[in-house]
Amino acid sequence: MNSSHKIKIFQNEHGGSLIEFAIVMPLLLVILFAIIEFGILLYNQAVITNASREGVRFGIVARAPRYTTEEIDTYVTSFCDNNLLITFGGWTAPTVTVNFDEGQDFGDPLSVQIQWPHTFLALPNLPGVGLSNPMTLSAYTVMNYE
Repeated sequence: MNSSHKIKIFQNEHGGSLIEFAIVMPLLLVILFAIIEFGILLYNQAVITNASREGVRFGIVARAPRYTTEEIDTYVTSFCDNNLLITFGGWTAPTVTVNFDEGQDFGDPLSVQIQWPHTFLALPNLPGVGLSNPMTLSAYTVMNYE
């Protein structure tokens, strides 16, 4: 076999890049979906945290009579609804726990805890990922009454 024949064999690899692309493409898609899904997860966590903070701020204002647990719960739920929690299933209202066990006087603590089930679209279905679906996001905020 002469050297010109060897050169022709190596120059005739037109499908090599297509095979490489077919091998790498699934990995790139998994990385893309992971970036999108974890971005949505972080966005939802930020909304839940802000809702918890806003619920406590709403509840601690100096007013007579003080806001009730139901009013704070309604405010937090509407905050989550207005700020568009992103979900891939049906929208479920967050679970809101309001606690003012020590009273509602000046300086007493008010706490709001929110829990919300975040549903992933594709990542938990991949073998070996180990994510629970749905994953419960939670936020907890404490402030003192004015």
